[in-house]
Amino acid sequence: MTTADAKDVTMKINEVVMQEGASMTGYMRDTVSFNGEPREVWTFPKGYEKDAEVQSQYFSNASMRAVLDTLGMDSDFEDASPVPIDQFINITTQWLQKHVGKTSAEEPDTVTQQPGSARMIDGGKPEGYFNQAIMHLNQTARRIKQKYPQLTHVSFN
Repeated sequence: MTTADAKDVTMKINEVVMQEGASMTGYMRDTVSFNGEPREVWTFPKGYEKDAEVQSQYFSNASMRAVLDTLGMDSDFEDASPVPIDQFINITTQWLQKHVGKTSAEEPDTVTQQPGSARMIDGGKPEGYFNQAIMHLNQTARRIKQKYPQLTHVSFN
């Protein structure tokens, strides 16, 4: 490999954006033609993905799993189907109502290391983290439903 080739590879690697985490996105079912055959797909209207009013905060994979698990939902979000938006709003509203005046506990930082493996550091969560995260997702889902009523489901990706 020449120096010029190495620089080209380095430039291409630097252009790659890796995202390890998830946010909530609204979806609707639509039918498209694929090789002349109708196929059902999950989609959203043009401009939705750039609409700051309905964008969810970005969570790490571990944090999104913890929030979904706290809600009693499938925390394997990568393989989960979209959830009806009304169902999600109901689940989060019920959780918030049950936890009025009950702040979620602080989770301290932990460091674990098994012999022969990497050291794992969990940054923990501040007191009230789940209350704030679930409130944010509930309010975001409500804004999505109000502004884009054609979006009937939410997913985490």
